[in-house]
Amino acid sequence: PPPLPSLLSYVDHYLTRDTSTHNQPPSTQTTCGWCVLEPNGCPEGSTFLPLVPCGCWVHYRCFIWHTSLDIPERGRCPLCNTQLFEWEGITTLTLTTRTALPMPNRPFATATSYIDPRTKPLIDSSAAEYEADCCTISSLIADNFYRHLNFESPFEDQSPDLTKCYYDVLLAIAGVGLPRSEWLKWKTQCGFYLFGMLVACKMRRYLLEKQPGIVRTIAWWRFVEG
Repeated sequence: PPPLPSLLSYVDHYLTRDTSTHNQPPSTQTTCGWCVLEPNGCPEGSTFLPLVPCGCWVHYRCFIWHTSLDIPERGRCPLCNTQLFEWEGITTLTLTTRTALPMPNRPFATATSYIDPRTKPLIDSSAAEYEADCCTISSLIADNFYRHLNFESPFEDQSPDLTKCYYDVLLAIAGVGLPRSEWLKWKTQCGFYLFGMLVACKMRRYLLEKQPGIVRTIAWWRFVEG
């Protein structure tokens, strides 16, 4: 069988591409397979649409919320249990953020809580683990930027090679065993690219906020041009 798509690919390429069936249930009695409310019953307002390929009807927001839960069925249809996509944290985080939904914070059992060796706080929930990973990634970005200031520059203005720095950050992240947070882990190629984009966005923010002079350099324009 062909590999399952990532959640992002499933939503963008299968679920929402054909809008002709949206909000057009086969019966006025059709209810959401997740919240069991009628098509217009979602308090926040949401598209009512059939899942692919099973055809079960759900509110889009209910479907995305279902994918974020800490349950084995989160990659399946909430009604008929058909496997729909390959579940991974980074794509789920992307879709919940895009849908203005929070990721549910799962508390850790005392036996599985731990002190993060780099950021030092007690990691006792999925949110704490995510925040610690993000903090470490930001530190690795800063460390590698300053390290690259000591390297020979390939540019006329002697600015640091930010593209090389970015790839070194990715290597450093892998070198310390991150991501540890389930919200940042990936299984698919799409998830791998999303994590890379997240790191690139964090690096861009760091440079703009902490090293604003970099925007006047050749290195910056090479970096933002990809």
